[in-house]
Amino acid sequence: MEAKELEQGSDEWLAMRKSHIGSSDIPIILGISPFKTAYVLWQEKTGRKGQDEPSFAMMMGHSKEEEARNVYIKSTGNYVIPRTCSMESWNVAIASLDGCNETGDIICEIKCPGEKSFMDSVEKGVPAHYKAQIQWQLMVSNAKICHYFCYIDEDKFHMIEVKPDKEYQEGLLIAARDFWGFIENDIAPPLTPKDYLVNEDDEANSLAEKWKEKRNLKKELEEEMKELQAKLLEYTDDGNTLFKKAEVRVARISKKGVVDWKKVCKDHDIAEEELDKYRKKSCIYPVFSVLQKREKFFIR
Repeated sequence: MEAKELEQGSDEWLAMRKSHIGSSDIPIILGISPFKTAYVLWQEKTGRKGQDEPSFAMMMGHSKEEEARNVYIKSTGNYVIPRTCSMESWNVAIASLDGCNETGDIICEIKCPGEKSFMDSVEKGVPAHYKAQIQWQLMVSNAKICHYFCYIDEDKFHMIEVKPDKEYQEGLLIAARDFWGFIENDIAPPLTPKDYLVNEDDEANSLAEKWKEKRNLKKELEEEMKELQAKLLEYTDDGNTLFKKAEVRVARISKKGVVDWKKVCKDHDIAEEELDKYRKKSCIYPVFSVLQKREKFFIR
């Protein structure tokens, strides 16, 4: 791994997190984070949205981190320090380690939760979203072991040893590369039910039902139109035709293809960012759709 001594929370550290994929991003990308969705993360990474202010619980956890690290060192005999590292084979992948020993084979992930979350970890093990985070850290750092250190105070803490799971890590890397494709191509990832404001107003939902009925009717009419057009084209002899009695005409229109600007940039050695100064102002517009069966499963 390539290690950097960056202070967590510093401007340089925040800038690096924005331009890379870190361990805390992975559960979000997988859709298992209780805190954020992939769409919101994409908005943050592309500068469309600023990062939310840390919650009180997050600030409290961060304030106790050094204390917890000292207790970890004392209880295990492993001297560790915070470290930021990047993956050798794909430097987009980074990990901010709460602790890493001198040889780099042992890392630790410190959590300072409330009483309920602490007991959940004791009874049920590492939560799924933290499992993804830890496996990402192990993959990026090439460490042999991560100690998940759950801390309340110096008399109440719990540690779980986590080893690398190569097959699971491969899945994380595939998901991360897919998400990074959305960043590079400036295309939003699919929205999840968590990305929507739920409206249960009776009048609003009645209007939505009427829109859905009209949409279904429109789709049926469009299919009929396509069938009729296909049959009419058989009478046009590939030319412009006027159906005089019906007062309907068919014209063949020639239209130039769309310019492949990525190829232009590549052929003429132009940075794609140079095109931004010619880009028209972006806009936001509504897109109406109907929930699919797989999406209905998430609605409660």
